[in-house]
Amino acid sequence: MLFGDPVFPLVKFFAFVVLALMPGLAMAGPPHQSEIKTTINLSQGYRHGDTVFFLADIHRYRPGRTFWFILPLKAWPKTILHQTRLYSLDAKTGTLNLETVLRDPAELTCMVGNAKWVLKDGSLFVSYNPSNRISPLTGRTERLVFQRDMVSGEVRSVNNPEKAEKEIFSDYRSPYSSNPNMVEMSEYKKLLPDGWVSEMEAISN
Repeated sequence: MLFGDPVFPLVKFFAFVVLALMPGLAMAGPPHQSEIKTTINLSQGYRHGDTVFFLADIHRYRPGRTFWFILPLKAWPKTILHQTRLYSLDAKTGTLNLETVLRDPAELTCMVGNAKWVLKDGSLFVSYNPSNRISPLTGRTERLVFQRDMVSGEVRSVNNPEKAEKEIFSDYRSPYSSNPNMVEMSEYKKLLPDGWVSEMEAISN
């Protein structure tokens, strides 16, 4: 009855798939490459006196290997470190300082490129998208808000970020270049010290 069972052809098919897949997996070796790669995404900056503040989303990972099974299949990258950080840069000396880590681990869909900045009541506020999730409260991509005390240097997360952003950034104008003290990324990158990428990577180790 086994060979007359309608389930038997399905079993044979899955057995064939497994046998066909095994050589491809064997030739591919480990699912991830040994080389570690780094991607760094930066936000626009905010100038306060001789200091420029900016966000950096840093992702260190091992790329997935590609193996063949009818079509090429690529393994998902293995994350080693993924952080969203707040930096300050001395525009006169080029000294780069890590203020704090805002998110660890950060999400793969984090977007710091559309960060908003505003200085109010002695504090610098920054808002950005930690992911591409839609907030059920606003119907828009969710955002986080952080506050840096300009006297003590303390950085803290602001509670109820949806409400806070609406209140704190009520005077914010689009595009970002319409806002006082905003600095284009290409402008402050000229002030970064030589080897700044390696410096950021070293901090992450």
